[in-house]
Amino acid sequence: MKFELMMGDTPLQLRRIIRMHRDEITRLSGDLRTAATRCAGAATPGQSNTSVAAVTPRPAREPTYFEFQVETQVHLADDSPPIPYPEQLRASRTRGDVMAQFIVDTTGRADTTTLRILSASHAAFIHAVRAGLGQLHFVPATLHGTKVRQLVENRYEFKP
Repeated sequence: MKFELMMGDTPLQLRRIIRMHRDEITRLSGDLRTAATRCAGAATPGQSNTSVAAVTPRPAREPTYFEFQVETQVHLADDSPPIPYPEQLRASRTRGDVMAQFIVDTTGRADTTTLRILSASHAAFIHAVRAGLGQLHFVPATLHGTKVRQLVENRYEFKP
């Protein structure tokens, strides 16, 4: 597999690259999970496995999927509150937007620890998204009828 990602690639360009190489990325991510599982409990030849067993295991984290890997994608629930418009920008009738990336978990909540701001037209809009993201309700993604975590990119537009 050969494809090149550049630091200046826009999210749209990255999505196109991912879609073009979807099968290879899915296969590689499965290979990496398999290798990690094998390494987690395996001792090297000549060693006992007791030191591995003595370590308290971390809880297994559910895998996170891209939009092209799920059957139904994450979407905002009808009962979800809007992100509040920053008052100082409403008063000046400032328009703007924020492009945010984050993970929505199986309960339909945004994992705010995964929030990345990809672009923004004003710092106050960033603060509004950071403050409001945890209050949003999403319908989680599904795969084979099971709710799964999905990496999401959303554009939040602010119009007075």
